[in-house]
Amino acid sequence: MGDAAGLVDPLTGEGIAYAIQSATLAAEAILGAGEEQYEARLREALLPELEIAARLARRFRRLPPLLMGLCMCLGAFRRRAARFTDLLCGQTSYRRF
Repeated sequence: MGDAAGLVDPLTGEGIAYAIQSATLAAEAILGAGEEQYEARLREALLPELEIAARLARRFRRLPPLLMGLCMCLGAFRRRAARFTDLLCGQTSYRRF
């Protein structure tokens, strides 16, 4: 459902977490909230995350491989490594990151 709906993380390519969230919203809509509510919740909950992820992915793709390697070694990146890992594992959101 995540892939089919285009709800794939642009940075990691992962879509299962978004598929589960989308399915939950769809189930709530089927049980009574209605299609309009599904679309509103989708725009509120998932789309902002995907937009931030897309901007972050574009920034990473612009970096030459050598520069990207250097960024990974910098102290600022090391301090954020745990938070970045949480982001990639789905334990935090792009907005919190």
